Amino acid sequence: MIGKPESHARKKAMPELFFLCHKHKFMFLGIANNGSTTLKQIIYREEFDVDSQDVPVEIHKFWGWKPNADRAIEKFKAKNSEAYSGYTRFAIYRDPVSRFLSAYQNRVLFTRVPHEFYVKNRLEGMALDHFIDVAATILKINNPLHIDEHLRPQAWQYSPEDVDYIVPLESMSDFLESKFGIEPAPVQNKTRLPRIAASEQQLERIREIYACDYAIKPNWPDTGTAQEAPPTIVDLRNLEAPEPIERILMACSQMASEDNFRARLPHVPHPLFPLLEARGLEWKIHEEMDGSTLITIWRRS
Repeated sequence: MIGKPESHARKKAMPELFFLCHKHKFMFLGIANNGSTTLKQIIYREEFDVDSQDVPVEIHKFWGWKPNADRAIEKFKAKNSEAYSGYTRFAIYRDPVSRFLSAYQNRVLFTRVPHEFYVKNRLEGMALDHFIDVAATILKINNPLHIDEHLRPQAWQYSPEDVDYIVPLESMSDFLESKFGIEPAPVQNKTRLPRIAASEQQLERIREIYACDYAIKPNWPDTGTAQEAPPTIVDLRNLEAPEPIERILMACSQMASEDNFRARLPHVPHPLFPLLEARGLEWKIHEEMDGSTLITIWRRS
């Protein structure tokens, strides 16, 4: 049963958490600006059997921003958790441009509740061109958990194997009704403000910055076409040094220009980086909360 609201205040960017609905045995990955407010409202309504008007206004404060046995579990623990082995795991996908402009509108132009990251960095009221520049600079940070969750690319927050379904935002209500019998609810955090008049040049820059998100392939609703297999991740966590680095370099030497190589390591492989650089390779690391690291490597274009 869901417990009482979190009392702690937020101190840093949102970690990657699955939020739990015990009544219907599902969990959704909390991705900012991807319907999370509505989903949390729905879970509260279903768990406590109340009407929508009785759901707390500060629903994010109720759920909190850290793992909790009743309400949220770290992403890296969800897949192998025996307690939640029968739970359906899903993530909501949103068009990257729409998601970015929503963050700009709600966090920069017309913020209702001041957000520490945007206040501290003096982003409130900033022009769109400058905000795009800020995002491009911020996304050079290697560790996604150090990036504000509203700007963190969706593709950096999970891999296809982390979830059973990837659902487009516009299909969320149909998905909940079809899979769990949950009747549609009003969208709780939809932007009700004048539409941002972004130029084609600005839109193209946003698409370029968030190019990785366009590689995400929603798999619900099922279109009847075969889905691509999830990308292979080589697990090197149990090997003694220097074998993990040797295996990575060998794999990269055989990698085609359009391919990438992904591996899971016990920690950030700092000695590997100059070796990759010398071979004309680029990389991105993703530090999990258990200390392990997922590295993706590709050839520099």
